[in-house]
Amino acid sequence: MNYYWGEISQDKAREIVKVAKRVGYQNAANFLGVDRLNEYILAYDRADWLFDCLNLKGKEKALDIGSGWGANSISLSYQFDEVYSLELVKERLEFQKVRAKQEGRKNIKFIQSDWLTLPFQDNFFDLVVVNGVLEWVGLSDFNKNPKELQIKFLKEVKRVLKPGGVLYVGIENRFAFFFFFGAIDHSGLPFTSLMPRKLAGVLVRKFRNTGGKYEDIKRMDKDWPDYRTYTYSYWGYQNILKEVGFFNFKIYWTLNYNSPSEAGPMDGESFSFLLKFLRMHDFSVTITSKIATKLALLFRPTFLRMFFPIFAPSFLIYANKEGGNKEELLENQVLSLSKKRTSFLRRSGTHGLTSKINYFLLENGKPKSIVKFARFSQFQDSLVKEEALIAKWNGIDVKKTKIGERDVFIEPYLKGHICRSGSLEDNKLAVDWLLNFQMKTESGYVESRTFKKEMSSAMIFLRSQKFSDKVEHVVASDLELFAKKMGETKIKKVSSHGDFVKTNIIISKKIYVIDWEFFEKEKDPFFDFVFFIINNSRRDSWDYFKTNLKGVGVYSKIMKSIWNYFCDTKRINKGLLAESISFVILKALMRRFIDKDLRHMDIGPYKDMINIWSEISKESKFWLTT
Repeated sequence: MNYYWGEISQDKAREIVKVAKRVGYQNAANFLGVDRLNEYILAYDRADWLFDCLNLKGKEKALDIGSGWGANSISLSYQFDEVYSLELVKERLEFQKVRAKQEGRKNIKFIQSDWLTLPFQDNFFDLVVVNGVLEWVGLSDFNKNPKELQIKFLKEVKRVLKPGGVLYVGIENRFAFFFFFGAIDHSGLPFTSLMPRKLAGVLVRKFRNTGGKYEDIKRMDKDWPDYRTYTYSYWGYQNILKEVGFFNFKIYWTLNYNSPSEAGPMDGESFSFLLKFLRMHDFSVTITSKIATKLALLFRPTFLRMFFPIFAPSFLIYANKEGGNKEELLENQVLSLSKKRTSFLRRSGTHGLTSKINYFLLENGKPKSIVKFARFSQFQDSLVKEEALIAKWNGIDVKKTKIGERDVFIEPYLKGHICRSGSLEDNKLAVDWLLNFQMKTESGYVESRTFKKEMSSAMIFLRSQKFSDKVEHVVASDLELFAKKMGETKIKKVSSHGDFVKTNIIISKKIYVIDWEFFEKEKDPFFDFVFFIINNSRRDSWDYFKTNLKGVGVYSKIMKSIWNYFCDTKRINKGLLAESISFVILKALMRRFIDKDLRHMDIGPYKDMINIWSEISKESKFWLTT
């Protein structure tokens, strides 16, 4: 069966499989320079939609239809007794097999099959996953109407579900706001989802010409006879599911169903809170997203409740085959922890195996508490340790309870504002907190043998990357000089927060520091401070980063002030701290490669940072040390 459809060419897909077998599945996409696929292929948070429908007593069998590269199937294998991964494209299924073997997942069955006639008996599955699939079903048979094919497909799904079993559909909204601004539809053309189907068909026949050659944007090398990738509105999805005979519909909004790290009910309240949260944490970094966030914040939740279902980006859709016990849902038990709750926002932690799920419980639009539990209960020890650190270093009461096999933590919502990079006062408060934290965790001196081993690993990693000779030479020289100066200096070991950035620092009457996933008990004192200033320096663009570190940017004056303050207070030589910058950036990149838990995957920015730093290293170090 030589059918191919995908985000990359068939040749590239085959190469990824070969590389995965040779150097490991985690390195495959990075090795080939396919950065944009890294999270899509590997991230565990791609299956966080599950927590909106997970039945604590229905975790026997799950089916993932059109499972792609296997991110959902792998995640499901930690939650269900048996997972069936059904995928038509051979190369994708081969990659899944490699990953499952390397990750030790033995409860996944891999099936290469079409989806219109499912090779399973009736009433077999507790959950059937249809993530990013329903819209493509129309390509199964060019001689039949796409909607008729979708109905046939959904009837097959219903047949194999157990009574009370759950169907999950992750999909775009036909009328999502971004399509009105020219975003590309599944056809490979803009605006086609918004048009009447027949008009879209005319445009597809005229403008969607492949010439028999594969293009990323068109996903396959075949031409279409008409418009085939039907999506629907909020109400349209409910109508088609009713027609098939499903019950108990629940539809949540999400920004991107392929990475559903934020989701909530269609009540206007949860999305309004998310916008305020993103604005407060300065996550809307592009001009477009900033404008969109500011405009959306003008609308009250009542307005959003009326109009948001029309223009929401994507939907997470849940439905039952007959019945279904809502009391057995994990989410309902989480929500019952707050009697006054009026809405909620589910928000994921990092991408990783040991990360967490957060439920912000809202009362009339205001957050009152955060409920947290481990993404996978097998790895909840990491969250137990993190919550202990949060309680200890913030002086707050963290309550603990149990839901099924999961430890569940309830934190008060910490009011305040994040550390503002443009405020000298906020920067100073953050550094004061760090200095106090380091003073309280001092434990002997950095051992020469341990440090040399860490530097050796950094040097090996540097040479394994595809940096230019010039970049490698500059960074290697910096590492050698840093190692030499460390060998001549006695530096006290301290604990490291590991992700000391402005969005993890909340300023109120006191300083709160959150997200302790990367905590290390004994490290050098450089990483947290340097990580803080380099991330503050790159707020809007790489030009912003470059000018700040050359001493002529908006943040330069603040950075120089806290740089001098940190060195003077710690009695650290400025030259030694300056030489540590290459090491810190490289370490930030390196841990994204070697972290087996896959917590952070933003590799591109730190590669860019190393390239830029190599250009300005000499000039920047001179400015920082004079």
